[in-house]
Amino acid sequence: MLTSVVFQLYESSVWSTYHSTTYGYNNGSPTTVTIGGVYAQVNVYTNGYLTQINDGGGNAIVSFAYDTATAGKTVRADTPRGMVGWEYNSSRTSCSGKTVLYFNRGNTASCSVDSDCGSGLLCGGKTGTGSTGVCFRGARCLT
Repeated sequence: MLTSVVFQLYESSVWSTYHSTTYGYNNGSPTTVTIGGVYAQVNVYTNGYLTQINDGGGNAIVSFAYDTATAGKTVRADTPRGMVGWEYNSSRTSCSGKTVLYFNRGNTASCSVDSDCGSGLLCGGKTGTGSTGVCFRGARCLT
């Protein structure tokens, strides 16, 4: 595992360090990135799955939600700039590829079907049965 990277220059017969990056791990999973001795990134895990990446100030860069029935299957990624969701083995007849990518969150409602969202919105990114989805304004079928 890569644990550190150091940028050095050889000047006047002496190696000088100009930059150092250190990587921390826990049970083989990357947990921290430190640049020049200051935290730049902290990865948060729940039950062995990456659930959030924070910057050095503790601000969320991205968080992930997983399908409760299928270990490790990501169904949503949420950033301060927006959210995307996925639906695998979709029953939507217009999606022959059976994988749907949802984008542009439509409201704050949770949903189990499109009609829970309101007119023109689509329910996607469900973590399980019941109202575990999010309402989105757009979607694309992936082939």
